[in-house]
Amino acid sequence: MKRLNHQQLALKIIRRIKNGEYSGNGKIESIRELAQKYGVGRQVATTALKYLAKHDYIYFVHGSGTYVNQSKSSGLYHRIAYFYSKRNLAVSAISMMHLLNIAIKNGFELIPGSNFEEDYSFREWLEKRDDFDGVIMNGDLDERDLNYLKRHRIPYVVHGNHAISPDHPQSTVDITAGMCEEFKKLFEQHPWKKVALLCGSTDSRSYREAVEGFVIALKSSGMDYSPERILTTDTDGVKELTEYLAKEVPDAIVLLCDYWKGFQKYCRLHPEFKRPEVVIPEIELHRAPDGVFDWNLSHDDCKLAEQLAEKTMSVLLEQIYKKHGR
Repeated sequence: MKRLNHQQLALKIIRRIKNGEYSGNGKIESIRELAQKYGVGRQVATTALKYLAKHDYIYFVHGSGTYVNQSKSSGLYHRIAYFYSKRNLAVSAISMMHLLNIAIKNGFELIPGSNFEEDYSFREWLEKRDDFDGVIMNGDLDERDLNYLKRHRIPYVVHGNHAISPDHPQSTVDITAGMCEEFKKLFEQHPWKKVALLCGSTDSRSYREAVEGFVIALKSSGMDYSPERILTTDTDGVKELTEYLAKEVPDAIVLLCDYWKGFQKYCRLHPEFKRPEVVIPEIELHRAPDGVFDWNLSHDDCKLAEQLAEKTMSVLLEQIYKKHGR
């Protein structure tokens, strides 16, 4: 039988703390006792206790022993899962940073997970990880995953604007209004008449709301509006760009998210193409190579991510505390 590593041992102790097994004075076994009980070396037991102390589950009293932090012995794991479904977890770094900060402030740890480039489902991942008090869901969501959480009465919340049933708790931001204001400011600064937009499929709620903001801004700014200038794609956008740019070249084109990659590919395939001015989101500035863009939307993505994280954590913690009668 494979021996436990220090983190696996720490999780076993967390589970015991959560289940109230350290009653009375809350004293934890000694390193020698833990090593014997779980069949591990003393170094593993020592490192596990250091991990628990770092995350405030226990504290050491010199000459007396190791004790449970009483604020942690409340029937909770004090751990929240953040699952980014079917997408690269690194893309969600800003959201995770803000969620982690808020979790720690409230005495919880944030544990990230993803099935990006994996062949297992969220439910399979969760069945092996039953040491969470609640779950934050993001990415390409499967309604069956959300129904699983609901059916098993696991506190959860969907992070961000997703096209899901209103039966599921979800924290959102007003993308339409926010994008409308950003586009208005952009249009005021430039003498453009014809502006195109390339983004993901409007099957996605966030892209759909971004398009709505773009259209409202165009019309309210007196710009020349045509539905043909709104390009949506579920690939890289090269096909849509090829079809549209064969008909006209706009004064400017806005490339949401990372669709500058598709535009860059189009330009390589058409070296004679005299490109319009290119606008990308501020968050893409450090990702897009020099020469790909001319302007950027000044939307404060970091501030928006912080506000959304606060909403998400508030909704989830309310569920967690309610479930445990706090």
